[in-house]
Amino acid sequence: AVERMDARLLTADQVQALRAYLPTDDEASALSSFQGDKSTLGDPELYFLRMMAIPMLGPRLDAFHFLLTFEQRVRALRASTAAVAGACGRVLGSRSLRAVLATVLEVGNALNAGTFAGNARAFRLASLLKLEEIKQKDGKGNLLQ
Repeated sequence: AVERMDARLLTADQVQALRAYLPTDDEASALSSFQGDKSTLGDPELYFLRMMAIPMLGPRLDAFHFLLTFEQRVRALRASTAAVAGACGRVLGSRSLRAVLATVLEVGNALNAGTFAGNARAFRLASLLKLEEIKQKDGKGNLLQ
């Protein structure tokens, strides 16, 4: 089943477990140089030898795992994309947000009256982060309070 990458016999979790239990480079090197009687080896060593006999097993298992989980990943991405698209639609359609942004623009123009920036038609969204820095005359609060 491992050599054929048979999706009827292996689940994504099983493939991931197989990938996690491949021999390390040191283990593979030690087993490759073993000249003794293989019948004296334990089950873990025999398992490693069988896995090492399959060419490019690590990358093949990675590709097979990707194949087995692809549809699930696509469904998750579609759900996330739908959530983001829905949020964008709500933001773009929000009258309240438009009113807040218009007020911020008016306040900015009033504060910058008589300067180059005093008659702006728009502002960068990053400027919203600076609203907290605009202090009241007495210094006890800011524009957001």
